[in-house]
Amino acid sequence: MYARALFDAALGEKRLEPVREQLQQLVEAEAAVPELRELLRNPQLDPRSKRAALEDLLSGADELLRNFLLVLVDKGRAGQL
Repeated sequence: MYARALFDAALGEKRLEPVREQLQQLVEAEAAVPELRELLRNPQLDPRSKRAALEDLLSGADELLRNFLLVLVDKGRAGQL
């Protein structure tokens, strides 16, 4: 559901490739950096703190991807990346 919405938005904005590349980089970083994995997957972390940390981390990311990830955090789904 969320992934499809991101795909449709990126396709519609003709930004599919940059969004795909940045999402791939995030997935690779999550696998390589335990602290990032903990930030995304720990449901006990305060959602506001998690959101603030991700906003800082994603400051240079494509707006579509950044908003997508922040929605996942807001909905408690960030661990499903």
